[in-house]
Amino acid sequence: MGRRLCLGDIHGTYSKLTDVLNRCNFSSSDTLYCVGDLCDRGKENLKTLQFLMSLKNFYSVIGNHDIWLSEYLSYKMPENTLHAWAYYNGGMNTFVEFLDMSDEEKLKIYN
Repeated sequence: MGRRLCLGDIHGTYSKLTDVLNRCNFSSSDTLYCVGDLCDRGKENLKTLQFLMSLKNFYSVIGNHDIWLSEYLSYKMPENTLHAWAYYNGGMNTFVEFLDMSDEEKLKIYN
């Protein structure tokens, strides 16, 4: 049985995430828990989410930034929330990364 590792507030910083995992010799026998806020603010949001989704032993609770992304991907985000998320809470980088993505790709990440 591997270790249980916990991270929080990754905020779309794939390079920093993989650096931390490499430094602690993260392996497939370990389990990674994240305490929310996987996206926003960073410039590698999609890459971060795709990497985490590829891990077999990854679990996360939902943070406020994850809720905003979920609302955006499901087309259920009120316009005033979209503005606050994008301009005041670091969501613009995430918003731009997902703009040209197909509905099918958005749904996959949403699920």
